[in-house]
Amino acid sequence: MARLFYGNFNVEYELAGRGGSLAAAVRRLSSELAPVWAAIAEETDAIYAPEPFDDEWPELLKAAGFAAATVMGDTELGIHRFDLCVWGWSSNAVEWGIQRNLAFHHPPLEAVRTANSRVFSLDLEREWDVGLPGSAVVRSSDDLRAALDRLPASCERWVLKAEFGMSGRERIRGHGRDLSESARNWVQRRFRRNESMVLEPWVERIAEAGLQFTISESGMVELEGVTGLLVDESGAYRGSRFDAAVQTDGRWATAIAVATRAAERIGQLGYFGPLGIDAVEYRDADGRPRIRPLQDVNARFTMGRLALGFRKLLRPGEAGLWLHQRWPGGDEGTTRRNFERYCAALPASFRAVRTSPFRIGDRPVQHGTVLLMGHDRDLTDVVANR
Repeated sequence: MARLFYGNFNVEYELAGRGGSLAAAVRRLSSELAPVWAAIAEETDAIYAPEPFDDEWPELLKAAGFAAATVMGDTELGIHRFDLCVWGWSSNAVEWGIQRNLAFHHPPLEAVRTANSRVFSLDLEREWDVGLPGSAVVRSSDDLRAALDRLPASCERWVLKAEFGMSGRERIRGHGRDLSESARNWVQRRFRRNESMVLEPWVERIAEAGLQFTISESGMVELEGVTGLLVDESGAYRGSRFDAAVQTDGRWATAIAVATRAAERIGQLGYFGPLGIDAVEYRDADGRPRIRPLQDVNARFTMGRLALGFRKLLRPGEAGLWLHQRWPGGDEGTTRRNFERYCAALPASFRAVRTSPFRIGDRPVQHGTVLLMGHDRDLTDVVANR
């Protein structure tokens, strides 16, 4: 049966029990992310869009070699039959599918919640001794004070992460052992909601990778591929590299072995479906490179998982990078000119494909995506100044 891709990209808020109180900016971002499903959609599939995309976007994708998936809203759903495919399962996603009479089969929601919990992944790190020294679960002000005091003396910077979060959201960074007023307010709001958090030392990142798995309903684990992970200084996602050079990068061998064990444990919980585990290479206090295999565990789709769908567009010997961009400007014309200037600054050997519309609903997009492909081997250098 054809699939309907539904992007509940704020599933971490739903898992934390806050799916109904999202800010308008967060809801808008979720709407602007809906086109990313084109990376894996087939011609018989459909992408759910709460607001329509501009008319030129489907033709642009077809010209680039993408399947021509249908884009539809609620009014078109009633005359079609689809299997529901969601970004991540939650009670909100289940209810959404039921209301629209869609077919679906989902893993136990408690298994989904556990697998996505940072408390769970920290427990695995401690069991296998593969985490960061000083990491701790925080559930109260006393916990936080004790955890800060226990950080290694060499650790001046740290990050406090909500139990459920993604792409640099739902976290704060700090320096020293005292919290700023804004940090205290952030923490107290979560304590009032009885939410857990995880404190980690901030480390110097060298490189990051997304390890993309599929877990079958019987618990079998399959590695689908590895994607290079680009993040900004705050830890927010900015893109994925998906070519053959990433797949054969030997530095991730140990991380893949540990992440496979984690995937098997998650399968034992009853979870099945896509699983993305982010690994990081970092420098320790003595400047030595080390690997953290379980930096983030995401029992759902990830942007890196979608990026693997672009491999079929690469020509022999090409490298590929999928970038997520902020397009400043107040109108569609400004957004278009920003994209044209962006492409003009690229080496002539590169192909650039815009994978997001310029307009969604009646407003220009602020979050756009661009696919870069070319024979230059180090795409990271090309985007360093973007």
